[in-house]
Amino acid sequence: MNSYQSNYSNEVHQLVVSVSRHYFLTKNGIMKYQKKPFDVRIENLHNSHKTHIVHYLIRDHFSGLFYAELCDSNSLIPIHDFLYRAWQKKSYHPMVGIPVFLTIPKNAQDLYPNLVQFVEKIGITYIKVTSGFQGGVRDIRTWENELKWCAVDFANPFGQQREATIQQAQDDMPQMFKRLFESSYNGPAKKDVYLSGISSDQKIFVPKSMGDFKKIYVDVDK
Repeated sequence: MNSYQSNYSNEVHQLVVSVSRHYFLTKNGIMKYQKKPFDVRIENLHNSHKTHIVHYLIRDHFSGLFYAELCDSNSLIPIHDFLYRAWQKKSYHPMVGIPVFLTIPKNAQDLYPNLVQFVEKIGITYIKVTSGFQGGVRDIRTWENELKWCAVDFANPFGQQREATIQQAQDDMPQMFKRLFESSYNGPAKKDVYLSGISSDQKIFVPKSMGDFKKIYVDVDK
């Protein structure tokens, strides 16, 4: 097994696109958790009769900090939109800047055939995923554990359960990220590790606009 080491934040990012093994969407648009794992992946998603939750995640290899979004399996996120938001400056999340290297798993390449050419076009070096750079599986579990809190109505003094939708999960994301990355309970907070891994003379390249990203992605297919 190969092992890899990154030396600073934004040197290597790891992309994960994964179907949830436990969350699905009801016909009424409510997110539900099933304890028994679904035997479904991106590759066979079209064979499922359920509407599944799909996770998009970018992980900074140096710090372990990740940015994530979710959608339902009938409304997949355009990959250039997700990457734009992941690398754009955000008030609610510390990750910002295009990486030097990006690992892209095969399932994401199959789902988005232009993806490798796109990231190379914007100056990122693509890294083939190997066992040493397999990132994201544990992060997906961490992310899903945090999603459980979306079913709790914190506005209610008794913290009653509520029926959570994808929109509610998206609205809750700033607080979810804060709980995940500002806590130092199990060691240094990932936010602090990420920020400390960016030197004062390090150049941070931020996407200009979502429109530019989309145009580049579309043009690589011409």
